Amino acid sequence: MAPIALLGLFGPAFVFITSITISIQMIALSKKKPDSLGVYVYGRVIIGLILIILNNIANTLFGAHFFRNGKFFLPEFQIHYDSNIIDSIAWSGIIISFFLFLYLRFRKNINFIEISIIFLTLVVLWFVCTPFLIPVGVNVFVWADEHSMYILKYIVSKFVIGRFKLFPVTGFGFLGIIYGYFLYSKSSFKKILIFSLILAAVSITIFLIFVLFDSSFINDFASEDVPLQLQILCMGLIPLIIIAFMKGPDFSSLETRYRRASKTTWMRRYSIISLTAFSIGTIFADWIFHFFTAFWGNSVDRTGTVPKLDWNFFQVIAFIITLFLFWELCVRLWEKIDYKGSLEWFMSVILSKFFHRETSRMNIEKILYHPNKPPQTAIEGKE
Repeated sequence: MAPIALLGLFGPAFVFITSITISIQMIALSKKKPDSLGVYVYGRVIIGLILIILNNIANTLFGAHFFRNGKFFLPEFQIHYDSNIIDSIAWSGIIISFFLFLYLRFRKNINFIEISIIFLTLVVLWFVCTPFLIPVGVNVFVWADEHSMYILKYIVSKFVIGRFKLFPVTGFGFLGIIYGYFLYSKSSFKKILIFSLILAAVSITIFLIFVLFDSSFINDFASEDVPLQLQILCMGLIPLIIIAFMKGPDFSSLETRYRRASKTTWMRRYSIISLTAFSIGTIFADWIFHFFTAFWGNSVDRTGTVPKLDWNFFQVIAFIITLFLFWELCVRLWEKIDYKGSLEWFMSVILSKFFHRETSRMNIEKILYHPNKPPQTAIEGKE
């Protein structure tokens, strides 16, 4: 069960991937229209704010109990003073774009050595400062609450409270900038792999040193406060796993890419509504989970000092398969109406109105089926 437990720590991978996208876009923009970098950062702020608002609305609607004691209740808009993965993606996107803007604004000619040194240094500083800044941030949070300074309280909470608080999760974003440069500059897979292996070796070594001195922190892997040592381990493993998945679609012949693309159409369906899934996925998972616990009892025994898994391997797998089949049915039926009503769809509509231009974010036909066809045969129609 250890690999499954480890996957539960991989939420920062989405900050890492988001940062890769931002890095590629901003580096390309700096080459073509450097004066537009400020507009891009402004756009990231707008996207981040829209994402945060829509996420809170979705959580309010889907997490509400409309009927209690036979009476109907309107849901109350909830503001959460902690950082979930959507918060991390939104806020880190703003922070990463700002730091990269400062770098690109003053550096016209960038290279691998320079960008690696600068942003690896930021990664290290971000992680090293985390244990010292979190207590300070918590004190500021309490002070802001006592003085009814709710905006300050809300902003600070995203940095220091929650499983995916920005200290240290945004550090994964700084690392993503380097990988964005790799992809923009069309670096060889070998070069990226060597860099990733060195990073993994360093991260694992640091993790093992912590374990040798005191391994008790491992018991807190499911805690809201994920131990920094485990985050350091993930810092080395996440990039390695992601580039392993990139090997086929991004570093192979065109023929191989198109052949594999047709086999991954089902995965692209999930990519279209990934933000929606993260916003409401836990709620649906809880519904299904409560159904299972009605028959099998609680999955975890928390009576002891260390939580103990009560479900056996087959019960866990049965729950995972049921959850997967539920979402598989949802995404296939939802595709029939082009995923209208999803957070991504709302963001697409809002951004189109805000910037007065059409967006290709929800071009379902292109996203799902265009990659399956070579350029000479890329025509309208589904598989």
